[in-house]
This record gives sequence, C-alpha cells and structure tokens, in this order.
Amino acid sequence: MPDTQFRIWMDQLNKAEGDRVAVPEWPRLLHLALRQQLEHETTVDRPYAGQHILIDRTSRNWKDVTVAEKRAVYGLYHECLQQHESILKVGNDEYLLLSYEVPNQGNHSGRRADLLGMNQDGGLVVFEAKIAKNSYGPVAALLEGLDYLSTLSGATNFARIQEEFPRLIASIEDAGHSISDKFQNVNLVAEARCEVIVLATPEYFEHYNATARGNGWQDLSRLSSIGTDVQFRFAKCGVTDSGAYSNAMTWCH
Repeated sequence: MPDTQFRIWMDQLNKAEGDRVAVPEWPRLLHLALRQQLEHETTVDRPYAGQHILIDRTSRNWKDVTVAEKRAVYGLYHECLQQHESILKVGNDEYLLLSYEVPNQGNHSGRRADLLGMNQDGGLVVFEAKIAKNSYGPVAALLEGLDYLSTLSGATNFARIQEEFPRLIASIEDAGHSISDKFQNVNLVAEARCEVIVLATPEYFEHYNATARGNGWQDLSRLSSIGTDVQFRFAKCGVTDSGAYSNAMTWCH
C-alpha cells in the first residue's frame, strides 16, 4: 500500500536538508508542492497554436514602448544583446537570453513569458518581471512564471523550441550580434535543471515586505538551492535612465 502524499511530505520535511531551523516549515512544504505540481503539469501537453515560439526580437525598437514594465524588459534584452553577447548576469550566475514576450499556450495572446533564457546546464529559464507596486505579489509572480515554464516544457512546445533554437541563434548572429563563447556548445535539454526567476526592483520587494500579503516570500527564496531539477529564485534589479532594467542584478536570499 503506497504512503499518502501527506506522509511523503512529512518525511521530506523531517529530512536533514540544509538548515531546517533557519526556514519555517510551510515554505518548505510549498516548495515541495510546487516542484511536484510542475513535474505533473509538464506531462500535460498544451501546445502553442502560433507559428513560432522563439520569436526573433532583435530588430524591434523597444524605445517606442510606453508601458513601463514592458519597456524595462525589452530594454534589458536589447542591452544584453548589444553589449553583453546576450548574457544576463545575476550575482555570479550567467544566462543566455533568447527572446521576450514568449507565447506558450494555445491561442491565448496574453499569456507570454516576459523573458526566456537558458542556463549553462541547457535548461529553460523563465524570467517573470515586476516593477514598483505591481498587483502581483512575489509568490503570485512565481506562480505566473511556473505557469509559463510548465507549458513551455511540455513535449510539443519543448520540441518546437529545440527545433527553433538554432535558427534563432543564426538569426541573431546574422543581425551582427555575437553569442557568448560560454554558450557555444550548450544545447537545450529537457532533463536539465530549469528555473523560474522573479526579477523586480528593490521598491517592489520593499512594498511587499511592508504588507502581510508579502510575508514569507523571503523564506521561500532561501530554499532556492534545494533540489537539482528546478530552482525558484528572486532577483533585485535597478532601472536605468532609459527605463530599462539594469543588467547589474543581485539574488534575494
């Protein structure tokens, strides 16, 4: 007779996994439940109905964008593309940015990942961006990123991403941009560690730190090192004079 899921979670909570005293049990339980649900959701195929998932955004004029959050995201992508060989750096970790406003679910035009990249393991990385007093709290923002990651990781969508990946890289290079040597031999792999990273300004986190609704996200953030299959992380970034996110980011721990 198999154990109930409650007993499985109980046993996992009681395992010596890092410093159990430093973090309350409920963020650990949430972390376990989210990882398990992500694993389940990736088995449900929700293919995107449009022509391309990895849309080439290299020629877009982001400075015409007036919506602050979109301007911040688009500007960050183009800064990384033009000045950093498409590398986004958070702390000591580096990611290759692929595209922004990435579609992923059926014909839902509004369901797009803010930024999509890959880590040096070849895993997909969804960046969910928030600025100032966005109505999505840190945990809700993480769930939005997980929604996109789960659909992008589904069999049909991921196969399309793997197929489109070389064409996107070639298109970026044809436009006169370089791809960092650190990613020249890295390919997207379904089994690689994937990540969801909530990118937000210090003001965003300060706003939610001052509310009951925001209580606990810091404890969830401290659990980012648990598990080798997926990471949930939060990062702080400034905004440049042009309205773009700054490429100087730090992890929230």
